[in-house]
Amino acid sequence: MSEFTTYYTSADTLLFIENKSGGEPILIDKLASIGFIDGIATSRVFGVGNPLFGFSNLGNNMVNGMFSVRFVHPDYILKAVQTAMGHSVEVAQRQNTTFHEFKNTPDTDIAKESTRRAQENAPRLSHVSSIPKDFTLRMVFNNGSMYHEDTNKSILIKDVRIIQSSLSSSVGDSGPLNVDYRFIARRVETYNGSNVSRRSRGNYAGTIVGDAVAGTAA
Repeated sequence: MSEFTTYYTSADTLLFIENKSGGEPILIDKLASIGFIDGIATSRVFGVGNPLFGFSNLGNNMVNGMFSVRFVHPDYILKAVQTAMGHSVEVAQRQNTTFHEFKNTPDTDIAKESTRRAQENAPRLSHVSSIPKDFTLRMVFNNGSMYHEDTNKSILIKDVRIIQSSLSSSVGDSGPLNVDYRFIARRVETYNGSNVSRRSRGNYAGTIVGDAVAGTAA
């Protein structure tokens, strides 16, 4: 009898963002889907006059993938990756200064305010380029229940860089809105067992983003 009598489903999947240098993983609690392709870009080498190839070259490891999250905030993934990588989480606040507030303001402060406004209106890098790179995506699978014991099965996608994000909204559709992120990575590793609990109560990306946004309230 096969040991695989209870199969995994999509609902048994958790996704964490980790810093390869250590630190607490961040659970992507708004995950909708994730998939990746781990392959080799190789080619056949034919000998002169031989219709059958003699060998294939070593090739290059190619990891491509995409994951989707429920849209809850434009900076959801940005803040999650920043926190996992140990970067400061900041959400810019716009300060509305009227002409009357400048009347008794020193010239140096006026210059600073002009510089700040110029920086706000200057062209910015794309949202994707602001997301830190070389982080790890850990997929954890566990379908344990009161009737079935299971150990975590982990797939680590290492040295990830997000290269594209997309969002499409259909006004006639009442379903949830998702943001899709395409990524490339250096390699994929698998583990039977993980130090990340399936029911981990650690940092949640949704909580991190919520706290950052709340910090902008007046």
